Amino acid sequence: AVFDEDGRVLQDKNAGLSISGGMCRRLDQKSFNLSAGEPYGEEDGHFYLDIFPDSKESEFAHVGSYTHLRLRARSQVPRTFRETLIGQLAEESNIRASAEPRKGIVFLNGSFYMLAELEPTFSDSLLAHRFDLPDTDHITKKKGKESSVFRKLDVTDIFSADMTQKENRDVLEQTADMDDYLLEYAFNILTNNLDWPYNNVEAWHWTGDYDSQRPFTDGRLRFVIFDSDKAFNADPELEGGFGTDNLTNIMENIHIGRDSAFPNIMKAKTYSDKFFTILSDLMNTSFQTDHVVDLIRESYAQVQEDVKSYYTEEYRQQIESDLEGALNLASSRNETVRADLQ
Repeated sequence: AVFDEDGRVLQDKNAGLSISGGMCRRLDQKSFNLSAGEPYGEEDGHFYLDIFPDSKESEFAHVGSYTHLRLRARSQVPRTFRETLIGQLAEESNIRASAEPRKGIVFLNGSFYMLAELEPTFSDSLLAHRFDLPDTDHITKKKGKESSVFRKLDVTDIFSADMTQKENRDVLEQTADMDDYLLEYAFNILTNNLDWPYNNVEAWHWTGDYDSQRPFTDGRLRFVIFDSDKAFNADPELEGGFGTDNLTNIMENIHIGRDSAFPNIMKAKTYSDKFFTILSDLMNTSFQTDHVVDLIRESYAQVQEDVKSYYTEEYRQQIESDLEGALNLASSRNETVRADLQ
């Protein structure tokens, strides 16, 4: 059952519960996936929860019907304020394929289990709602490291072709929404997401008939922003495996930046100019330095009292150290990216 802050029942139905993610399997508190439908004794395969925050500045509205939901454990230090932060930044950056979670308290078998963030997964149903697609039967979606996602979608050769040749760019434009691809890169680079793009890349496209009244039925690839717990992360313990700057990782083909198609794409002046324009627009709007710093502080303030109430002093100190690192990184990130791209 799901209750609101006043104790009213928002949803009461049988559901499947499974562990979400690999890292949390080693931790005392797990993240969970919630699944609806017939396997769990319910004819209706959806959760109906009109609780996810929307933005007055956004051109789209969040939907309230989901086949899957995720309960993210906030006891994992990097997640404590980042999911809310990234969701807000994504909406302000006009990224449709991202979801801002809601905070909650999880009770399991009648006892307190954890503080969590409830977020929708990008199921076919959510994509169909979010992008005004006719149905869920003609959606192909792949997730993983970018190189494997492109291989599964049979587009590796298209992304690795000589981008200085117009005919190759024409094929690429027919295959992928390149504005969306470049926006995905600009967003993840500005957040310094260290666990991407050799991980946490998701691409989808419509495989049914094209409807001129529904632009997202054009069959081109588009990308989802998700699992950003290593964004704005300055933890020195990550340096060995993740590096400290994802743009450097990508351009030097190291750490979690390896095997990215981006360096090849940037060989085309058409795309490099467009990328710099998108990047500059973000830096002057949603990623303006003072604004990002304020959002980080606001995101932390939302969980600060809960952390004090439910977790130990040692954990609180870890969170505050993590917060300080994120603030320092955000304060200098735009200038770092500008220097890297010179």
